[in-house]
Amino acid sequence: MKVATDLKTRVLDNDGYEETTRQEVRDLRNKVFDEWVALSLLGPTAVTASGSKVRDSALDVLSQMDATRDLGYRLTHGGHVDEDAEEDAREAYENSLHGLDALAFMLLEKVEEFAEVASVALDDDGTESRVLPTRRRPEQQSTDGA
Repeated sequence: MKVATDLKTRVLDNDGYEETTRQEVRDLRNKVFDEWVALSLLGPTAVTASGSKVRDSALDVLSQMDATRDLGYRLTHGGHVDEDAEEDAREAYENSLHGLDALAFMLLEKVEEFAEVASVALDDDGTESRVLPTRRRPEQQSTDGA
């Protein structure tokens, strides 16, 4: 979850996310998958399900980072034929930035939900909902008529 948290912070703090390289995004994707594999092997079902939502949301952010970087490059190096083309490129880039922010906020929500689910799972020692059947002694069964 550290990768997801760092990714969310990086995007929401606008700390150079549009400057990511393709290799950096690939490396981050690999880290997300590595964390997912470890979590899916260790966690109970509820934690794994919540973790998969974090994974999917993190991957959405990474995809949007790629798209935003590409649109930013086209805006600054695109050789626009006229002002309308440049304005279209600027609008596409800004829309991508807004989409990236929205995805990062969704990632934040998924991380918070995961933290709640994981906390419940860690606190569950199996004793609260467990009801053990009682067994009567043979002399109790004969006096009760059971």
